[in-house]
Amino acid sequence: MEPFIISEGGKRLKNIYPCPEELRTVAKSVKDSEKFGVVQQWLSEGIPYCFRECPLLYEAIRGWLAREIEIHAKEITLIGSARIGYSLTPSNYGRPFNNSSDLDFSVISSVLFESCVAAFRLWLDDYQNGRKLPKNPRQAFFWKNNAHNVPNNIKRGFVDPRLIPTYWKYPVACRIQDSLYRLHEKIKMTEYAPRVREASIRVYRDWWAAIKQFRINFSRIAESS
Repeated sequence: MEPFIISEGGKRLKNIYPCPEELRTVAKSVKDSEKFGVVQQWLSEGIPYCFRECPLLYEAIRGWLAREIEIHAKEITLIGSARIGYSLTPSNYGRPFNNSSDLDFSVISSVLFESCVAAFRLWLDDYQNGRKLPKNPRQAFFWKNNAHNVPNNIKRGFVDPRLIPTYWKYPVACRIQDSLYRLHEKIKMTEYAPRVREASIRVYRDWWAAIKQFRINFSRIAESS
């Protein structure tokens, strides 16, 4: 029998919303085994920074969104600058959350994940066999990239519904994008809600896939300057 041992860097992480420099120091100093805990406790759980003044609004929002896309509210979490208070992207690391930021929702649902994967594969078959054609050169460029990149993301356990065209044959993509649009409109009507540019969703197969990707993003913080 051995006691639990936390590194010195891990012991110093006590703030609910650590400042950028503190989080970067943690990213560089904690053990690999502790990064899982940092990601789980600070970057994917608890009251998001942007809802700190009215935590129940966060619950109202994810409850509404969950009903719209037919999952349980506990399967939705908020990540990124809206959760921690600043951007975690290495190129913009530390940039404060503001009205040009996004609400980046992560959905952890095997059912919704499989529905999105099925919709993507149906679109891919239509696209590759000429049944669904891009409307212009810009769309053609993005569709070509999506056809190549999304299958790799699916292998890693996640899919971005916005990369599936909103067309009647792919109803899950339509439902998600419509829900996000209406969510944004409802937020703009809510006086005490944070002002944001838009809302997005990434769907994960399970928590293992989600935490693995969150951990990759967290590790990149150590590379930020």
